[in-house]
Amino acid sequence: MDSPKVSVIVPVFNSEDLLGNCLESIENQSLKDIEIICVDDGSSDGSFDILKQFSSKDARFKIYQQENSGAGSARNRGIEESSGEYILFVDSDDYIERETCEMLYEQASRLDCDLILFNSMRHFPNDRNLALIHFKKSDDINYQIRVFDYEYFRDRIFDGEYGVIWNKLYKSSFIRDNNITFPGHKIYNDVEFHIKTTLLAKKISYVDGTFYHYNRSGHASLQTSFVKTSKAIVFFDVLYGIVDFLVEIDMFNEFRKEFINFTIFELRNKLKSIDDDSKQEFFEKTKEFYYSLELSSDEVNSIPYEYFMHFIFVVNSKDYEEFIKNE
Repeated sequence: MDSPKVSVIVPVFNSEDLLGNCLESIENQSLKDIEIICVDDGSSDGSFDILKQFSSKDARFKIYQQENSGAGSARNRGIEESSGEYILFVDSDDYIERETCEMLYEQASRLDCDLILFNSMRHFPNDRNLALIHFKKSDDINYQIRVFDYEYFRDRIFDGEYGVIWNKLYKSSFIRDNNITFPGHKIYNDVEFHIKTTLLAKKISYVDGTFYHYNRSGHASLQTSFVKTSKAIVFFDVLYGIVDFLVEIDMFNEFRKEFINFTIFELRNKLKSIDDDSKQEFFEKTKEFYYSLELSSDEVNSIPYEYFMHFIFVVNSKDYEEFIKNE
């Protein structure tokens, strides 16, 4: 039996309210030659029953269960079980347009790409929507035939808004040949995956269409519920993991400035939002990480001003209480 053209991988955890809409959007794809791999990550609601209902009427659905280990672990299981030429990740509370797989696969296969970028729409409470567009329209660029690598959009690689996995289509052999997996963190597990895939991909292309709908309207994700607690401290493991990877592929110096700015931007925001009980520990970890960067005077002076002041106050304060007084 021939391999399906696209494997759609859906990690599922307690999303019964929105899961049906998500699965219907995948089931009704105009490209029929797909497989839909759903990994139930220890749901305690009716999510697994919904998965069984879909699989009972459509053989393209492949359902797996595991103890709660996080979306990264569920996606790794999905990759292991997949057999498609390309992989698309869809979160169980989101949905995709009907032509998503067809249009992305057509360009990916025609240009033999490792990675395809496409646009998405983020939906927030109070009917607020925000488009995430990779590139502005240009009469001078025909993206239907253009192939590039990370240099073409290097300013987006260390950008938290674009550093997600659900606005990209991945070639399966590219992921496997480079042994790219998700880390085991229950949150922030897609950051390293995004950076590794965008830097290692030799052939990248862009389909100028909005295909993915990221739904945060009245629904709190697991990551949203964790980012303000002590669990957010795992972000430092993410940062150290990125450093190790960049050193391994001899790109740390090339991206040192971008990584420094990304780090300070993220840690500044997280220190502000984390709950009071965790602020001191997060502050200590932040200070330790800043020292580990061993920034030169020129590098410190090149930090954007608002981040520069945050950096200076952190490294020169003995604890969080003193940091707040100085800030």
